[in-house]
Amino acid sequence: MKPSRMSLATFSALAFPAILFGQSAVGQPGGDFLRGKVTAVTLGAQDTRQSNPTEAAVAAVIRQYNQGLNEGNLDMVLKAFLPDGVWMAPNQPSVKGEQELRKWFLNYWSQTVAKLQFTPELIRSEGRLAYAVAHVTGTTTPKAGGAPREQDNKTVFVLRQGNDGSWKIAHYILNGSKPVQPAQTR
Repeated sequence: MKPSRMSLATFSALAFPAILFGQSAVGQPGGDFLRGKVTAVTLGAQDTRQSNPTEAAVAAVIRQYNQGLNEGNLDMVLKAFLPDGVWMAPNQPSVKGEQELRKWFLNYWSQTVAKLQFTPELIRSEGRLAYAVAHVTGTTTPKAGGAPREQDNKTVFVLRQGNDGSWKIAHYILNGSKPVQPAQTR
């Protein structure tokens, strides 16, 4: 049976409840979404399964992005994204498309040195769409001076496979793992 095509919105509606709650969009544990209609791979120290081709390709894109971010390598970072890719960080406007991504990363690297490690924890795919949940640790250090800032973040990468078979980031969503501390009042 050939898998049906699925829009990104439909994929997200099915995928995110399964990630967050272990349930399908209709609330049944696992649901059809987790019963073989998608490739599902959970990564981590305890998981010794062999990588499938999609998992390996998606993990390679995340490694490429991670390496480029740490090295300040604009070409490497931009090649990880689709031309219309979107970078979404908390409390900031979305950065959309190659030109905005270029400007944002150049500005970031002019102010910050990143020493981060992206650890994929989950990769799932359906046809030409995939997503990966990753944990990000390490430090970012302001170039203007100051102590390195410890990072403990969670991310979701939504990737799309091109006609050439390569996977690229369509959306990258970043969020902190710890609650934001309220502002101190005097």
